[in-house]
Amino acid sequence: MDKKVTKSEIDINIKDLLWEMVRRWRVLIVTGIVFAVLLAGYQYQSDMKASNIVTVKKTQEEIESQMGDQDFDDVLGAVALKNQMDQKSDYIANSTLMQINPYAEDAVFMEYYVAVTEETDGTAIVDAYKAFVENQVITSYLTEESTDARTVSNIGEQVSIVKDSANIYVNAEDANESVLMSIQSEKEGYSFTIKVCDVNADSCVALANKVKQAVNEYTGTLKGILGTHELKLVSENQTIVVDTELAEFQNRNSTAIKTMGNNLDKMKTEMTSDQIALYVYKTTVQENNQTTSETVVTNTSVSISKKMLVIGAIVGIILACFYAVGMYLITGKLRTSEEVKTLYRIKVLGDITNNNGKKRIFAGIDRLIDKWQHHGKKRLTYEQEIQMIAANILINAQGKSIEKVYVSGSEIERISDTTLNDIISKCSEKGIQVEKGSALAYDAEALEQAAEVGNVVFIETKRKSLYDEIYKEIVLCNENQIHIMGMIVLGE
Repeated sequence: MDKKVTKSEIDINIKDLLWEMVRRWRVLIVTGIVFAVLLAGYQYQSDMKASNIVTVKKTQEEIESQMGDQDFDDVLGAVALKNQMDQKSDYIANSTLMQINPYAEDAVFMEYYVAVTEETDGTAIVDAYKAFVENQVITSYLTEESTDARTVSNIGEQVSIVKDSANIYVNAEDANESVLMSIQSEKEGYSFTIKVCDVNADSCVALANKVKQAVNEYTGTLKGILGTHELKLVSENQTIVVDTELAEFQNRNSTAIKTMGNNLDKMKTEMTSDQIALYVYKTTVQENNQTTSETVVTNTSVSISKKMLVIGAIVGIILACFYAVGMYLITGKLRTSEEVKTLYRIKVLGDITNNNGKKRIFAGIDRLIDKWQHHGKKRLTYEQEIQMIAANILINAQGKSIEKVYVSGSEIERISDTTLNDIISKCSEKGIQVEKGSALAYDAEALEQAAEVGNVVFIETKRKSLYDEIYKEIVLCNENQIHIMGMIVLGE
């Protein structure tokens, strides 16, 4: 060895470089977390500042004056849709018809017959009674004495005219016994049937009685308009029916609410913060008849961005990988045991991969990574590695009649006493005396002891021992005619 080893002379093992990045998993995780927190925190702070600036500086009047016509129309469209949805929701909540079970509907059917003279137009009279019910004129007769707010607002829709020859399923409590009830006129064009429904039988009968009273009151009014006639209640049936039309009606209303809600959500997601602010103002402040020139923009949904967390973590991991590559290239530390042979032309007496030195936190993960790296290869136990080192030292000593060796290394003071003592003990069993020493380049007494023994075994640690330090010790041995038997390489 006649020249100093430099970094440019060291071959780069791509596979080992990749494993170096994996071995630095602690750095990757910590850096990823730090950058994720920093980037997400910065985004959150920016959003909060933007929110505060808008909240402080913009009013409803300013937003409207600065907004384009199309954007303003989009806001008005969203407000109108919101109002429609609210009205529909109120109807569903307050309408008795929407609370009735259409598959077990309590109903009362009242069939009326109109008796007329030849001079009177019976058809016109029947049509008038039908219009009285269908146009919900009857509602004003029914709500005068009612105290139920829900019933007052929509009570007319619980009363309807049954079409002639309409089929209605009765006995709905037992679908297997349901039959068809055919509503037929006693005299075509001179009879009609009123259907009354409610949430239960008692309220249905009570409402039916009010309907009969309202129809009788209306008869007096109608006689003065269309002529003399007699209204007869032919039959009155209380039953439970399956009302498919009501079921469809309820489904249409529920579907309409969902559709309007989905459309409104879509419109809001496409709005700017100013549009959202104006929308909130017009659907809250303005609806309550409040007038204000104060700020109406409020961003209450500012939150930590998951996207920024992911991006920050990725950026952090990438930077950590660059750091690992940089450290791999510039630190100038021993990487593999093969480098001992190629760089220094000395024997490797053995590797100790199962180092009994200081245990690091989450060392189990390190062992798992090491297992993956050497997947498919046979591995020696720690005891077998020590025995192999002792055997190699013995073989090299026998060839040169060596009985004593001196152990040194640039990082020997950091090597576990347990490891050194195990090597010394195993060599002693084989008749080789091993003397533990210090770093030759920095301890004159150690150099003298090594020269006295005449034989040196170096022990170095991967990713800790520097190339230059190893080189110095080898040069010292060569200059002082100290025989180098070989090197023992320890894992980190």
